[in-house]
Amino acid sequence: MGWSTVPAVGLSVCTVTNASPERLERWLLHVFDFADEVVVTVDATSPTATAEVAQELSDVCAVAELGGVANPAYDWTASRATADWVLMLDDDEWLPAGFAARLPELLSDRRFSHYHLPIRWVVNGVDGPVWLDQFPWSPNRAPRMVRNVAGLARHAAGAHSSWEVCGRRRGSHPRPRGRVDLPPQSRHG
Repeated sequence: MGWSTVPAVGLSVCTVTNASPERLERWLLHVFDFADEVVVTVDATSPTATAEVAQELSDVCAVAELGGVANPAYDWTASRATADWVLMLDDDEWLPAGFAARLPELLSDRRFSHYHLPIRWVVNGVDGPVWLDQFPWSPNRAPRMVRNVAGLARHAAGAHSSWEVCGRRRGSHPRPRGRVDLPPQSRHG
């Protein structure tokens, strides 16, 4: 191994969900394109099939009594991640096409402790799934991907709170626009 060799850097993608099993499976299929590990916390108020999908398809899964409120479990969910970086997404948030191709560059850049990414909210439109492109969902300037270092980041338990992260950040890309390219329909759907 030469001096120029840099060890591979991994990404844990985490979510807290109370989604339908179909929506969770579509989301999981999306993050499989770039995740080395998937960590899911399922709200106990979710359908039983949601927990079954999470247990079958994720690497780390837990069911927790959250009463339909995800924010209190964000910190705990991220703390169970084992990769070098943690990306926290909600089950209705997607990253644009091309994100996976940029990951090696982003994850290997040692100058930054976290990134603000162009997160997209997916909703059902008249002609199928679309991105939300209006306030308060867009533009999204919140940090989502952070180095997995103890004490570097925390998420307050309050509704609509953001990650608080120490260190140097890299800003987000321009606002994404357009239609959603979702994977094929869920096998549970």
